[in-house]
Amino acid sequence: MSGRLKVGFDISLKSNDVCIEAESGELLVAHRRFDNDWHGFQRLQELLLTLLRRGEFDGVDIAAEATGLLWFHSFYHLTQSDDLALFDPHLYLFNPRVTKHFRKVLAERDKCDPKDAYVVAECLRFGRLPHKVTFDERYLPLQRLTRYRYHVAHTLAREKVYFVTVALYLKASAYTLIKPFSNPLGVTSQHILSEYATLDELASVSVDDLAAELDLIGKHRFDDPADNARRLQEVARASYPLAPCLIAPVNLILDSLLQHIRSLEDILQSLNSPIEAALKETPGAAYLRSVDGLGLVYTSGILAEVQDPSRFFEGCKRDKGGNLRPKTKHDAQAALAKFAGLWWPRNDSGDFHAEERRLPHTGNCYLRYYLVEGANSLRRHNAEYTTYYDRKFQESAKHKHWRATILTARKLVRLVFTLLYEKQMYQPPEERYRK
Repeated sequence: MSGRLKVGFDISLKSNDVCIEAESGELLVAHRRFDNDWHGFQRLQELLLTLLRRGEFDGVDIAAEATGLLWFHSFYHLTQSDDLALFDPHLYLFNPRVTKHFRKVLAERDKCDPKDAYVVAECLRFGRLPHKVTFDERYLPLQRLTRYRYHVAHTLAREKVYFVTVALYLKASAYTLIKPFSNPLGVTSQHILSEYATLDELASVSVDDLAAELDLIGKHRFDDPADNARRLQEVARASYPLAPCLIAPVNLILDSLLQHIRSLEDILQSLNSPIEAALKETPGAAYLRSVDGLGLVYTSGILAEVQDPSRFFEGCKRDKGGNLRPKTKHDAQAALAKFAGLWWPRNDSGDFHAEERRLPHTGNCYLRYYLVEGANSLRRHNAEYTTYYDRKFQESAKHKHWRATILTARKLVRLVFTLLYEKQMYQPPEERYRK
């Protein structure tokens, strides 16, 4: 028997449900369940090796759904197996949305773990394959750190939104309208919100005394502390009085949120050192660090997900005549953009060509986040990207900032790919075109 063995996984916390097929569709193992632990993995590997040797297959393709990190240990050790390496293993992760839609192509069937493994195996046989899963240990430490930072940053943003829209609004409804401080989460603002249990207490303090307190807490950095004090008094007069039964609970919630926010900010700050240390050991770091305005964190997040750009040359493209051809550099950077979810699928039918094209809800969310945040940083600190952002901002009819930022991120994809693939440092346009 020739061709490649097709293995579909349905992975849960307790078990791995496996369906194994030949390339022709012949079911070799309709269903087998293995414990999702080290002993179960060893039995699974023995089964795969037995089938591969007995059937004299050319290789093996293995796929699962990208649900959480339940696939990580199995996939990692499959790539590290010396015995399995002889059969050129290719590992893939399907977006659950892909398998959900592919299931509709098959006949009506039960939705259960054994059947799910079969659907994954069939999708592996007929579906369009995503990028192969790789475990390059040069990038793994940086990837885990930057993904954890992504998690902390989003948790911090969520807590800040909850603080402003719930706790702060309940205690002082006019606070964000009158804006006694530029940042409601600044040190002085936090002190005032924690120190005074009610707005009546704040209103009872004279403007002069309050201004002196603000000047002391703010370390004499306010241009006119008396103006901030007057604004605070105005907040106290304009805000809705809080029901007496809610004063203690709201203050407890507010203080707890402030403590959590400070803790998350400290964690974000503490991650910079290990990220910088991991970045020094990562290939290609110097090329991205040479981009003015990209910074340590965004450089690390982008590099951890892109890794070796040559992997985006895998596969072929069809020319206008329908013939297969190798991917060009332009095709590879477009594949990287698609990997990040920064592309706009066409929506055409006959002579109809849709004018509005939307970003998909697929792609590597970590890479997309760091590219967009990196683009937002570049448009403030890099003259080339500032000019590009401003031009796209003016061209946009609506959602100006969002559209200009996304297009700037798409431009950043081309730069990142070129620097890493060509192994060269960033040069501003005036130096680039001078040569």
